[in-house]
Amino acid sequence: MNKTEQSPMLFLSTRNAHKKKEIQEVLGNRFKVVGPEDFGFLDEVEETGQSLEENAVLKAGAYVHLGIPVLTAVS
Repeated sequence: MNKTEQSPMLFLSTRNAHKKKEIQEVLGNRFKVVGPEDFGFLDEVEETGQSLEENAVLKAGAYVHLGIPVLTAVS
């Protein structure tokens, strides 16, 4: 990628700065990892699902309208 090209964004659905930094380090300059704070989202997505998978779907669904890939982080 040259200096004039921008990396595509990847939305990480967590406010955990450490997780965001770790994922950015793994991906290098292939993606720019962004999160809720980068789009002004103040509220947390409630994890009301019965499993980690359900909670991941809830979080992804809350941000899918952004039109960029969403990676969910639930534990």
